[in-house]
Amino acid sequence: MSSLLVRLAGASVLAPVLALAGTVPVGALTPGDAGDDAVAPVVAEPSATSMAVPDVAPQAQTRIAGTQEEVVASRERTATDTFQMVGITWKPGVDDASLTAEVRTRKNDVWSAWTQLDLSDPDPADPGALAGTDPMWVGDADGVAARVLSADGTSPDDVKVAVVESPRQPEDAAITAQASADVSLDSSALPVTTASFGSAMRAAAVSQPSIVLRSSWQPNQAYQSSCSSPTTASTQSGALLHHTAGSNNYTQAQSPAYVRAAHLYHTKTQKWCDIGYNFLVDKYGTIYEGRRGGITKMVRGAHSGTTGANKYMVGVSMMGNYDTAALTSPLKTSVANLIAWRLSLFGTPAKGTMAMDGRTINRISGHRDVKATACPGRYGYAWLTDTGSGGLRQMVAARMGGGGGGGTVTPPATSPRLSPTILTTYNKYAYKKQVGTAKSGTKAAKAGYVYADFTNGRVYAKGSAGYVIWGAIDRAHRAAKGTSGVMGVPTGSAAPTKVSGVWYANFAAGRIYSRGTSAYLSYGAIDKRHRALKGVSGRLGYPTSSIYRTASGNYKADYRSGSITYNARTNKYSVKYR
Repeated sequence: MSSLLVRLAGASVLAPVLALAGTVPVGALTPGDAGDDAVAPVVAEPSATSMAVPDVAPQAQTRIAGTQEEVVASRERTATDTFQMVGITWKPGVDDASLTAEVRTRKNDVWSAWTQLDLSDPDPADPGALAGTDPMWVGDADGVAARVLSADGTSPDDVKVAVVESPRQPEDAAITAQASADVSLDSSALPVTTASFGSAMRAAAVSQPSIVLRSSWQPNQAYQSSCSSPTTASTQSGALLHHTAGSNNYTQAQSPAYVRAAHLYHTKTQKWCDIGYNFLVDKYGTIYEGRRGGITKMVRGAHSGTTGANKYMVGVSMMGNYDTAALTSPLKTSVANLIAWRLSLFGTPAKGTMAMDGRTINRISGHRDVKATACPGRYGYAWLTDTGSGGLRQMVAARMGGGGGGGTVTPPATSPRLSPTILTTYNKYAYKKQVGTAKSGTKAAKAGYVYADFTNGRVYAKGSAGYVIWGAIDRAHRAAKGTSGVMGVPTGSAAPTKVSGVWYANFAAGRIYSRGTSAYLSYGAIDKRHRALKGVSGRLGYPTSSIYRTASGNYKADYRSGSITYNARTNKYSVKYR
C-alpha cells in the first residue's frame, strides 16, 4: 500500500493517501508507447450543456396512465453530442413534494424507458443554488428527453435538462491502477495508529484508508465559489449514507470521470459552491475525496438538504444505483473503513442515536432518514440497517474495537440558518407553537420574497416585512403552486377571524380561509364581493368551497349560508342566500 507523508495541524503521520502529485508523463500511461517522440493525446475537458424543458399549457397537460400525475414540462427526444451524465434543474421556491422528474436517453440508436431521477434539495446555506434532481450516470449516450410530472398542478419555473460530457483523462490510468492495488487489502480489522490532530480532534483509533485526493482526480474548479472558505464544524456527530443512482455499468477506468461529472453538474449546472458529498466510493472500493476543505475535517457538505446533517454528518455516497443492484464486497469494505476512520477522528461511537434537525436518528443513517427520498436505495438501506455482523453499523463498530456507545447526543447549533427578518417575524408571531420548528434555511421565492420551511408551515419575508402561513392555509397555498400560483405572495400572516374556528391569511390575489383541516381559496371579483358583504361576519358566512367554474362557464363560490356567482362576460354578480 502506497503512503504519503501528510501534515495535519502541525503533526506528521503516515497515511495511505493516493495523491499523485504533479503530472505523470502521458507516454508512460498510454498503451503502445512510441518513446521520447510520442505526442500526448488531446483530451477534451469536461463540459455541461443545459437545454430548456418547456412548460406544458394547462389545457394540453396529459395524465400518465395508472397515476394521478400530469406532465407539466416536457422536452421531446433531442439528439446531442456524446454525454455520460444527465440531470434536471429548476428555480427554487416551489414545493417539490408532488413532483416527479424523468429522463430517457439514447444509446446505440436505442431509446431507454423513462427513468425517474432522485430529487435533490439545494444547499440551505446557499440561496443562489438551483433545485432539481441528483445527476444520473448513463454511460455514453447521444440523445435525451425529459419531463416533469405533478400530482397537484405544481409547476416549477425555468426547467432545464443538463447533459454532462466527462471524458477520461490520461492521468486516470495511474489513479485506477494504484487504487486497484490498495483496495485489495483489508476485510475486517484495521491497524491502530496514534496521532494528534489539534484540540478540535481526538487521536485516531483507526488508520486512514487509501483515498484519491482532489489533486489526483482533478475537478474543474472554474465554477466553484468559496463555500464560506469552506465552513467546518468542531465535531462530527455521525455519517450519512447515499447512493448516486444511475447506471451500475461503469468500469473502474471510468470512475474518475464519473466523479468529475458529478462535480461539474453540482457546480456549473446546479450552481452549488462545490460537489455536495464529502466522499464518494465506487463499486470497486476506491474512495474519492469530495468537497474540498480537508479529509480530516468536518467540512459542511450539501448532501442531505438539511442544515444539521450537512454540517455535522459526513456525507458518503456510493457510486451506483443500489435500489436495483446489490452492493459489492469491495464497496462495503471501503465504506465501513472510511466511516470507522472518520468517526474515530472525533471520538464518535458507531452506535447510539443523535438529535438532528428536529428528529432522533442513528449516528450512522441513510439519506432517507432525514429527507423524503429512496436514497441510498433498497439494497443500500438494507445493508445499513442489517443487525447481523455483515451490517454497516456492525462492521464499523468492529473496526472501532466494539465502538458501542449509547444514549443520544445533540450537536451544537443544529438550527437552520434563518434570515434576520424571518427569525424576527417567527419570534414575534403569537401562534408560533402551531408553526413548529425550522426545517430549512432561507430560500428564494417569487417577486423578491424569501421563505423558510417549518414543520407546520412557512415564514415569508421581503425587506423588513415578514408573514407567517401555517396549517391548512399553508397546505392549500402550496397546492395552488405557492407564490407562483393564483394566490401569489402573502401580504399578511395567518390570523383568526371573528368567527370561532375560522382563520384567514391575505395574499396578493385575495384570501385563503381555513376551518379545521379544510382550506378554501377566495380571490378576484368574488373575493371582493364577499368582503363587501362583511365577509365571514356577514350573512353569507365563511366559505365552504374554493372558487370553481360552473357548467355555464361562470365562476362560483359556496358559503355557509349561500353562494356568489360571477359572470366575467357581463361583469355581474348573483348572490343567493339560504
